[in-house]
Amino acid sequence: MSLEELDARLDRIAALIEADRLAAERRAEENAKNIEQDRLAMEEFRQTMAKMRQETQEEIKRWDERFFQLSRDNLNISRTIIVTAGAAVIFAPFLQAVVPAILALIKQQS
Repeated sequence: MSLEELDARLDRIAALIEADRLAAERRAEENAKNIEQDRLAMEEFRQTMAKMRQETQEEIKRWDERFFQLSRDNLNISRTIIVTAGAAVIFAPFLQAVVPAILALIKQQS
């Protein structure tokens, strides 16, 4: 092989190496862009998850409050029913005895 042929081969090898280096740089730039896009997407996903977690916690608090309010309301209704039933049981005999006396008084005054 002559010196010119070796020079030509070296030039082709240098050109191939340069082309490979440029292609590697482009791939590295594309990879860096993809990594940045993935990082941004991941950050957005984290923010969405944090927002959903906060909304879920707030909804749980609202449901807890509704449950406890319903429990208090049911307790109040139960107390009212018990007191009313007790009053009816206690005052029924009294009213049975007093109503005829009241009616007799009303008839006497008229």
